[in-house]
Amino acid sequence: MAGVKSPGLKPTELGLGGKYSNIRVYKSALIDGINSKKKEFDMVHPEYANYLIFLVQNAGTGKAFTGFNELKQTLLKTPTISDSKNSFSEIEKYFAEAVGPIAIVESNEYKGNTPFTMNSSVGVPTSKNESGYDFTVNGTEITVKMPTGKTNTLKPGDIVNDTEFAKLVSKSTNRKLKILFQLFKVLDETPTKRGAYTAIYGTTGTNGVLKELLGNKKEQDTILRPGGNVDVPDNIIMMYGNALEKQIENWSKSNGWNAALIEFTNLYYTTKKLFAFSLKVGAGGKATPKFKSAVKGASITGKGRAGPFGTDANGNMTSSPTRVKPEKLGIQMSF
Repeated sequence: MAGVKSPGLKPTELGLGGKYSNIRVYKSALIDGINSKKKEFDMVHPEYANYLIFLVQNAGTGKAFTGFNELKQTLLKTPTISDSKNSFSEIEKYFAEAVGPIAIVESNEYKGNTPFTMNSSVGVPTSKNESGYDFTVNGTEITVKMPTGKTNTLKPGDIVNDTEFAKLVSKSTNRKLKILFQLFKVLDETPTKRGAYTAIYGTTGTNGVLKELLGNKKEQDTILRPGGNVDVPDNIIMMYGNALEKQIENWSKSNGWNAALIEFTNLYYTTKKLFAFSLKVGAGGKATPKFKSAVKGASITGKGRAGPFGTDANGNMTSSPTRVKPEKLGIQMSF
């Protein structure tokens, strides 16, 4: 139907939040949440709500949903009220957060192979103060990743405000871990629009955590290091925002630093006992869950700056526009 947008599928948008005593109680609350918006789901497609309930009851069991292909074509064409590309993407991006606790316990692959059972409690964050994870099962924090594509899961605040992790880094003999922690501290304490600039140029133009990147872009340095204690205006920094972020991303992927970043990220996960979950919807609507704890790849990335300038793969400015809203640089991972 023209003009229709589907409801959001985040747990809080389905009426979930707080702690649930066990999987059965949580499952019942999730089904009630879906049914409470059935009229809105029906406006998208008469089988949409039924399919979501099917996922709750069959995630990871290998069962197919009758009529899924027709439903999928509608979902691919229907926008959502959230930031998802379409309503089908919304399922893998946000409904995975809602169905995750159930799939981990009941799916064919993980049933009996994790410490979690039907008696495990479920926690659903209700505030931004609980960022860094999407749900808990028996107190274990779990973050949701898209099956494919980019997602910044770890933000600077999540990293530097974890006191136990900070202690581990401070005791480490690996100098690079300490530098990475210092970098995220700068990114956390600095306004988003000046974060990447401050990380490279610091407060004097030459005292940034990543001052080793100075000199790689001499034309850029001329503009962003005017000398004479002259403060660089925000609008000039924003012009170079994409390029600065790309330079940090390339640095984090370099041979000299990528192994340390992966070690840093895994140390954080080990400290938090934090795991990653994803849900892939395949042929016939079959849902395949993945539940992992080891980070195999990591890089420091952002989502780009809003404004007239973009950047190429090497961190050079281009005239390609970007409409993405600025966010603090975070750690993008693969498991």
